[in-house]
Amino acid sequence: MRDKKERIAYKKIRYLERIRDLEDSIQELHEQIKDEEARKTRVKAIDYSKEQVKGGNKSSWEAMIDRVDRYIQKLLNAIIELTEMKEEVLDLIMNVENTKYKHLLIMRYIRWYSWDYIEKKMDISQNTRLKYHTEALSEIYIPDLYKGRY
Repeated sequence: MRDKKERIAYKKIRYLERIRDLEDSIQELHEQIKDEEARKTRVKAIDYSKEQVKGGNKSSWEAMIDRVDRYIQKLLNAIIELTEMKEEVLDLIMNVENTKYKHLLIMRYIRWYSWDYIEKKMDISQNTRLKYHTEALSEIYIPDLYKGRY
C-alpha cells in the first residue's frame, strides 16, 4: 500500500498529465473532422425534382456540414481549455524555485519529451532524474489537490 507522500505525488502527476489527455482528445477531433470532410466527396447530389422529406437523409450535405460544425466547435473549445490548462500548469511549475526542477518539469509535462531524452538533454543519470522528479513534485502546490478534487 502506498504511503501518503506517494499518493499525493501520483495525484500531482495525474494532474499534470491532463494536458496530454486533452491533446489526445484534440487529435481525435482533428481525425473526425478529416473523416467527415472525406465523406463529403461520397454524398450524392440532391434531386430537386423529387419531393423532399425533412430530416430524411442522414448523409445529406446539410447533415454532414452540421456534424463538421459540431466537431469544429468541440475542437475550438478543447483548444481553449488546453491553452488555459497549459497556462495553469506552467504557473505551477514556475513557482518551483530550483531551475533544474523547472526545466525537467517543463520538458516532461509541457513538451512531453521522453524520460530518455530528458536525461540526455540534462546530462543526468536515471537515478538523478528520478530524484529530481520526486523533489520537483514535492515543490509543486496544487490547491485543489488538497481539497480532494483530483
